[in-house]
Amino acid sequence: MTKKEYEDMIEDCKLYDEHIVKYACKKLNINQKTLAYYIGVSEGTVNRWASKNDEVPFTSYLFLTLLVEHFKISKQLDKYQNFFKLFNELSMEPKK
Repeated sequence: MTKKEYEDMIEDCKLYDEHIVKYACKKLNINQKTLAYYIGVSEGTVNRWASKNDEVPFTSYLFLTLLVEHFKISKQLDKYQNFFKLFNELSMEPKK
C-alpha cells in the first residue's frame, strides 16, 4: 500500500480532529501504557504512534476508533438504563 492510499483510507474513516492515540487515551481516561495493553502492542509502539513519528497501521486505527465509539455508546446506554430504572421506580410509587 502506498502512503497516499494509506492516507486516503485514514481520511475516509477519520472521525476526530485529534490524533487517534491521544484522543483514545483522553476519551477512555487511560494512559498510553494501558492503551498498549488493550490493543496488544508494546508501549513503545503506542508512544511512536502518538508522537507521529510512525504511522498507526490501518487496522489499529480502526480498532482504536471502534474502541472509542464503543466507550461512548456504553456511556449513553448507562444513562438510558439509569433513566428507565428511575422511571420505573417513580411509576411504582403510589399516587397521592
